[in-house]
Amino acid sequence: MLRISGFCLLFLLLAGPPLPAVETAPSSLAEKTIQRYRQALTVDPDNLSLHYYLGVSLLIEGRDRDAITEFRSAYPGFSDSVEANYNFALAYSRLGDADSALLYLERAEDLGADKQPDLFPLTNLYFNLALIYIDTDQPADAIRLLHRVITRSENATEARRLLGDLYLGQGQPDKAAEQWKKVLTEQPDDNIARTALYSIRFNKGLKALGTKQPDAARQFFLQARELEPDSALCGYYLGYLAYQRQDYPAAIDLLTRSAATIPDDMQSSLTAMVYNSAAALLDAGEPEKARPAADFLGRSPDTETQAHYLTGNIHLALKQYPQAREQYLQVLEHDPTHVGANLNLQKADQGASETYFQQGRALYRQGNLPAAIRKLEAALRINPGHGMARSYLDQSRQDLQTESSRRFAAGQEALQAGQPRLALETIRQGLDLTPANAAGLKLEQQALAALEKQIRTLLADAASLKQAGSNREAGDIYRQVLQLEPDNTAARGGMADLEQQRKIEVDNLIDKGERALEDGQLSEARRVYQQALTISPQNRAANAGLERTEALVSSLVSEELHWARRARQAGQFSVARRHYRKALQLKPSPQLKAELVEMEKTADRKVGKLLKAAYAASEAGQLNKARTLLAKAEAVAPNDRTIADRRRELETDIALRVRRNLATATAQDSTGQYQAALTSYRRVLDLDPGNPQAVSGLKQSRKALSGQLRELVAKATRAIDQGDYTTAAGALEKARGIDPYDTAAGKQLQRLKTIRKEGLEPEDAQQLYLEGIELYTSGHYRDAITRWQQVLTLQPQHEKARLNIEKAERKLAQLKAFSNG
Repeated sequence: MLRISGFCLLFLLLAGPPLPAVETAPSSLAEKTIQRYRQALTVDPDNLSLHYYLGVSLLIEGRDRDAITEFRSAYPGFSDSVEANYNFALAYSRLGDADSALLYLERAEDLGADKQPDLFPLTNLYFNLALIYIDTDQPADAIRLLHRVITRSENATEARRLLGDLYLGQGQPDKAAEQWKKVLTEQPDDNIARTALYSIRFNKGLKALGTKQPDAARQFFLQARELEPDSALCGYYLGYLAYQRQDYPAAIDLLTRSAATIPDDMQSSLTAMVYNSAAALLDAGEPEKARPAADFLGRSPDTETQAHYLTGNIHLALKQYPQAREQYLQVLEHDPTHVGANLNLQKADQGASETYFQQGRALYRQGNLPAAIRKLEAALRINPGHGMARSYLDQSRQDLQTESSRRFAAGQEALQAGQPRLALETIRQGLDLTPANAAGLKLEQQALAALEKQIRTLLADAASLKQAGSNREAGDIYRQVLQLEPDNTAARGGMADLEQQRKIEVDNLIDKGERALEDGQLSEARRVYQQALTISPQNRAANAGLERTEALVSSLVSEELHWARRARQAGQFSVARRHYRKALQLKPSPQLKAELVEMEKTADRKVGKLLKAAYAASEAGQLNKARTLLAKAEAVAPNDRTIADRRRELETDIALRVRRNLATATAQDSTGQYQAALTSYRRVLDLDPGNPQAVSGLKQSRKALSGQLRELVAKATRAIDQGDYTTAAGALEKARGIDPYDTAAGKQLQRLKTIRKEGLEPEDAQQLYLEGIELYTSGHYRDAITRWQQVLTLQPQHEKARLNIEKAERKLAQLKAFSNG
């Protein structure tokens, strides 16, 4: 089996159809490199190493199908290579062929890829293959791979999200809930995970309710409410369960708090349960516990007469006589003959009259005469014969008149002392007590006349400020004038003008915000709407526009964050970085910033390890390996100066190595060491496939060796024909030693292998398994199935062979469907 002379793994970060972008290492000379490899292959057409390196270059450029063609040509010599199998898997994953990709990825893992996670990010590729299986509606395969991701990855949040969705789609809510719960543990502010887990728990509560398991249903609804404490539906069903177990206070509390946002078709049942709970508590002599129900039923527009009556009874039992009276009056408005309401109204009237009297007397004693008069008048309207209320009312009115007269006198004194502002303030205090007092109104006009000069000055100042565009200051002065003279025409007109200007300005800003929103300029729309709200905080259109803008921003941020996290899980740091930055540009967030910083730390660590590995490879003389490691580092950090400097140093080392190998090859040629020269020229072409001197030297060396090779191949052919396989094998071994890529020798070697395969032994299982992979690679799916079936005959527990048979059968089915379509 041919070994790779230089480590040549394509370290592209993963990309497949489910992800939005492809991340590749930058290569400005990629197309020239591809052409040079093709030119070299015209001279050395069966050089498996050149085929492989050409495949790598094609994969870098995203030409995946062409890359696979070259990998297939190279595979017989690279089937034991971790790097080759990994790159094969990568190419198939980017074409969306998850079955084929998985076959080679598992082979790479068998060869030790999992021991070098920085060089072979198996977890990232498994995640991307899971996305492909999801995209092609193969959930079972996706679930299996996502579990691999979780066992291998420190940060498997995105894998758990996908598993949550998949398990739910498979009708396994418990397993789905387990995954979403872990997502929330890792990211507590994740609203998508919160909503998903809430839905699972809520639906389990409904199911338990439908199967008459109230205790289990209650637990599920309580768990759901932990995630969404304001859930009206959870509150409704928890209230229903409390009602069923006759916990009426809890039922009233839960149901009334859910009423505002419960769906309309559930309102009537909610009101009925509240009513029945309150009635039960009232019958049990616990009106205090029914109080919340009374508040709810009393203000509900849908409450029936019976509910008003019950509410009145609750208030009556609690000695809340005015509230009870109001409820009984509503009952009698609909049913004047209602016996209970008529009887209880008498008790409520008596209690309400006394309540109003007590309140009025307390206010009188506090000196709040207007409020006291209103309460005492209310008491007398209910019970005109209430003597104490009448006495306090007369005294209150008398005291009120005395107090207002005192203030009018004080105002007149201030007016005579040349203090019109103080006079106006004092006179108006008196008018507040007796608004219709003729003497007070006359004094107010006198005070205003005395203030006329000051008002004219204020109006002039306001007009100047308005002219200068200082509308806010002008408005403050107009309001000051209106405090002095509420009916001042000029001030009212000035305020009306300012309001009109403000309305026009706000309308223009709203129009501007709408246009910005239509054009997708979200930051501008947000700025304009906020400016409009600064001018008019309660403006509905501006508030609605800002809400639409923020909703759209939140939606776009969620979308960008979704792709950022998915790319991060897939190892696509550049793609993730771009989406994180877009999300932060839309809506700065400390959490998102922290998430990006954490990702950058991970990327820096990865780049550091790759640079260290590249340096070690270079020191060990593995220049192709170093070159490829730097390509991966560039994919993670495209603009890193350290990587660029190291690449320039490496290319200088490669140029020096090429010159040395050419000198060695030339010397070997000149002394007739054609076999050694052939090896040296190929080493040059591995590093510099377009080198004309190496191409020419390779031709000469192969020509010089052609006679010896033809003799050995002819000898082997004759020996095979004669059944002398030992002699044939010896001759072919010598031929392959001279030129491992000689076409004729390769054909006879394959012929010999086929002829010798006459019986099977247990130790043949691994070779048969590998032959199956080679046959699958070359498109011989039925023959591959035959080989793997032979493996299963020898080792019935060989799981990979069994799974590979399923993949090959799917491939045959796809080909059949394509040919019939």
